[in-house]
Amino acid sequence: DFAICPDLASGGTVWFTGGGGTEDAPYRVFELAPGADAPAVVEPSLAGFTDSAAAGPGGLFAFDWKRSPAGCARIRVVEPATGLSRLLTDGSVGCEAQPTWHPEGARVVYVAVDPDSGAPSLFEASLTDPTPRALSGVALAGTHPAYSPDGDRVAYDCPVGSGVAICVVDVETGESVAVTSGPDDKEPAWLPDGSGLVFTVVADSGRHWIAHIDLLSGAISPLVDDRFDNAHALVLAMRPDLAQTVLR
Repeated sequence: DFAICPDLASGGTVWFTGGGGTEDAPYRVFELAPGADAPAVVEPSLAGFTDSAAAGPGGLFAFDWKRSPAGCARIRVVEPATGLSRLLTDGSVGCEAQPTWHPEGARVVYVAVDPDSGAPSLFEASLTDPTPRALSGVALAGTHPAYSPDGDRVAYDCPVGSGVAICVVDVETGESVAVTSGPDDKEPAWLPDGSGLVFTVVADSGRHWIAHIDLLSGAISPLVDDRFDNAHALVLAMRPDLAQTVLR
């Protein structure tokens, strides 16, 4: 996974997690600076297993991390400038993944998966208080949460019937509405002005494409014309000026 560092995005610096995903080649946190010949390891001792990562506006990098493939992930925060890291969450609500920063950089929204039922729910945790808080006071079922640029809403994958669609919840009121109909829409990312979202659509054939939805009109259109043969979901990162969109 990867994330563009917001305060350096115009210069192209990228933070990401990578590795072989095995005991012999675990994942680590890297950064790739403009003009660099190769990525640099941020903290060599922080070897483990991770599935998602997010760069924060305060210069911090959050990611889910576990010591072994069979372990239960927790959310860690690392400061690339110093290489120092710490656990952000307490693990009390399940195995944790997919952190996304609030625009103010003081808290993250993430997914907690019940280890018994496997059900995912959305929670928040702050840098000063690791106690999990159910988003909007209710345990919303969903994955891949993303704060809006103003922090007032969260977009996420939500179950709709037998499929998955994109939902948007008002953080203050807890009101959630499905903005797409599915049946396999996922991984929303906000446009910098909050007017819409881009997201992954998985067709019946298994091919992926990237769509854009205008939240005012509800109109959905392809962001790119290409279709991707890819067994994994596409992960999105956008520069604030919309000059580039990064896909996996």
